[in-house]
Amino acid sequence: MKCDFPPPFGIKGTYNLQFTTVEFPAATHRVADIGKELIDKQVVLHGYFGTVRKAGKFLYFSSFHDYYYPNPARPLKVVSYIDTPSPQTTKTAHQTLGSLHQFTPVALRASVYKCAPSKSPEKRKSDDEVELRVKEIFPLNSVSENLIYTPKTVFPLEKRHLQLRTTKALCEALRLRSRTASECRKFLEGNDFLEVETPLLFKSTPEGAREFLVPTRKGNGTCYALPQSPQQYKQILMASGIPRYYQLAKCFRDEDLRADRQPEFTQLDIEMSFATSNDVMDLVEQLIIRIWDNILGVRIGPRFQRAPYWWTMKNYGTDKPDMRYSNHRIKSLHEALPHLAKAGRSIEGFIFYGNTPNYNTDQATELLEEFKRENPSAGGDNYVAYIAGSGKETQAYIEGGMELWHEVDLANIHGALWVHRPGAIVVIKERHGYYSGGNTKLGLLRTALLNKAVEKRLLRGRSDYAFLWVVDFPLFSPTTDDPSQPGRAPFSPTHHPFTAPIAEDIHILRSTPHRVRAEHYDLVINGIELGGGSRRIHEAALQKYILEKVLKMPQEKLQQFDHLLEVLDSGCPPHAGIALGFDRLIAVMMGRDSIRDVIAFPKNTKGADVMVGSPSVVLDKELQTYGLRRS
Repeated sequence: MKCDFPPPFGIKGTYNLQFTTVEFPAATHRVADIGKELIDKQVVLHGYFGTVRKAGKFLYFSSFHDYYYPNPARPLKVVSYIDTPSPQTTKTAHQTLGSLHQFTPVALRASVYKCAPSKSPEKRKSDDEVELRVKEIFPLNSVSENLIYTPKTVFPLEKRHLQLRTTKALCEALRLRSRTASECRKFLEGNDFLEVETPLLFKSTPEGAREFLVPTRKGNGTCYALPQSPQQYKQILMASGIPRYYQLAKCFRDEDLRADRQPEFTQLDIEMSFATSNDVMDLVEQLIIRIWDNILGVRIGPRFQRAPYWWTMKNYGTDKPDMRYSNHRIKSLHEALPHLAKAGRSIEGFIFYGNTPNYNTDQATELLEEFKRENPSAGGDNYVAYIAGSGKETQAYIEGGMELWHEVDLANIHGALWVHRPGAIVVIKERHGYYSGGNTKLGLLRTALLNKAVEKRLLRGRSDYAFLWVVDFPLFSPTTDDPSQPGRAPFSPTHHPFTAPIAEDIHILRSTPHRVRAEHYDLVINGIELGGGSRRIHEAALQKYILEKVLKMPQEKLQQFDHLLEVLDSGCPPHAGIALGFDRLIAVMMGRDSIRDVIAFPKNTKGADVMVGSPSVVLDKELQTYGLRRS
C-alpha cells in the first residue's frame, strides 16, 4: 500500500510499503530428529535453506538447517522436483525456492524419503541417510537486496549478527561457552555453593583500575561506579552467614584494551568462608579437571604444579610462564662474570634450541633476524643476541652495550648457559633492581622469542595444556625501584588491598612491608593468567592498618571503606576465594588468541560496539538532567 508521511514524522517522500500477516505452521520436528523412522511421512521444519543448485527448470537441490543448540545437526539434503501432475502448492514452493535468498527464515513442509543409492561406492549413502522433498514453503521475512553473501564473504564487526550466522567458529564458541557455564554451575552447586547476584551499581572505591562512572539525577556530583569485580560484596556475603558463594559476574574496567582484555567481561567468582588458600586451589583444580574431561574430552593430571613468584621471575622472567617450554630457563651469569658481579651488575641470559627434528643453524639465523627486527630493544634498553659459533659474538656484545672484559668471558658465558651444540641462540640482558611486576625485560624477550619459534614451527610443547599455580607474591609493590630508600612514595597493593599477608610474615609488616608475602595465588595455563585469588583480610584492625599506615590512604579515601570495615568488625569469618576469567577460559579451551572471538558482542580495540554504535553522543539537554556539561 502507499503511505504519505507528512510532518511531524519528519519523513519526506512517498514509500511503497507491503505488510503481510505472518501465519505459518508449527514445527513438528527439528533437523536433528529427521531419520529413517520418518521415511514416507510429512514433517514441518523451521530454519533456513542453503545454496540452491539448479539441475534444470524442474529439478533443484539444496540443504536445510536450523540453529538448535547445544549440538546443531548437519544440514539435510533437499530435493525440489515438479512435473505436470504436481499440486499447485508444490509448484509454488519450487518457484519460491528458485528465487529465495538463503538468509530467509522459512517454514518448510516436506516429505521424508530415503536417499537414492549412489553409483559411486565412495559416495554411497548409509542406510540411515534421508532427504527432504519440498511440498510447501512459507517465507517468514524478506532479505535486503543489498545483502550479498557467498561462502567467501567476510562480514565486518558492524554486521556481528551476520558474523555469528555464517562463521562456524563463533557459533562453536557460544555453544562451548554455554556448556561450560552449565558445567560450572552443576559442579559448584553440587559442592553446596549458592549463586548470588550482586549489584552492578556500586560506589567508587580506590581498588586499582580506572572505573566506569554512572551519573545520577540527584546532582551534587553523585555517581554510581560499575564494579571492577564483586570483591567487596562477596566479602560482605561471607560476613552475612553465606558460607559458599559463586556467580558468573559482569565486571567493568576502563583500561587500555588488547587481545585478552575487554572493558566489560565475565568472571567466575567464587568465595568460601572458613577456608584456606589450599581449599580454594583444590576446589578449582577439581573444577578444571571436570571441565576438561566433560567438555573437551581431555584427561589432565590430578595435581597442578605450584611455584613461588620469585622462582618464576628468576627462571622465566615472568609471573605467568608457559610450562610447556619450561626447559628454556633464564640463568644468572654471576659466577661466569665475577668482575661485573663485583661491580654490582646483575647479568642474566638464556639460550634457545629448536626441538623439531630438522632444526638447524639456517633456521636459527632466520628466526633470530625476525626476532631482532620485531624486538629492536628491551623496553628501551639494549640487549645481546647472537648464534653461538657464528663468529659474530663480539660484535653482538658491543652492539648490546656489554663489551667483554676478558677473552675468557665468552667461554664462561657459554659454559654457564650450557651451550653445547650448533644453532644455539644466546640472549643476554642486564637486570636492574628487584623483582616486581609481571615481567622482567629479559623475560619479555624470552617470551617473544619462544612465541616466534612456535609460530615458525621450530618449537613444540611437551603437552597440550600445562597448568601452574603461582604463589607467594609480594603483598605490596613499591612505587620506586628501591623500596629500602626512605622518603619515597608509598607502596601499592600488588593485587588489591584486601589480600591477607602470609601468617609467618605478619611480624615484619611494620618494619619492612615490601618483604611481606601475600597469601595470593594465580592460575596460569600455557602462559596465560586464567585467574587469581587470595585469602582475604577478615579482621577490621589489620585491614585499617594496611589501608591507613602502609598504603597511606588519605582520610577521604579511607572513609570510602567504612562499610567494609564495619562488616569485618561484626565477626566476619576467615574466607578465601578466586575469580577466573571466564572469557579467557573459553578462549584457552578453543585455542583462540583473542577473547573477542568467544564473546557474542565484543567491543573493538577502541572500546566501541560498532554494531549498535556505543558509546553514543548524549544531547546537551540530557546532560543537564544529570548536572553535567561539556568541557
